[in-house]
Amino acid sequence: MLSDRQVWFTRNEAAKYIRLSSSRLAHLASEGIGPRFYKNGRTVRYHRDDLDAWIMFDEVRAETPMEEEERVAAQIVRDTHREFFGR
Repeated sequence: MLSDRQVWFTRNEAAKYIRLSSSRLAHLASEGIGPRFYKNGRTVRYHRDDLDAWIMFDEVRAETPMEEEERVAAQIVRDTHREFFGR
């Protein structure tokens, strides 16, 4: 069971949290289009903030290639901001 205070998730827990199968989440990770994850050896962990951000980002589907490029650029700006200023 997932706790409301839980911050780090295994792939199975993350999949439950965002309502995907763990195999689909693994596929998204291999394609580089899923939520950000952190790897230590063979261990994969997802941070709650990254899952929440991906859910919000994924809900806004682009209708044109131009809109998709703008979304990707915006995500890069958010990621850069997060890396510079922290969580």
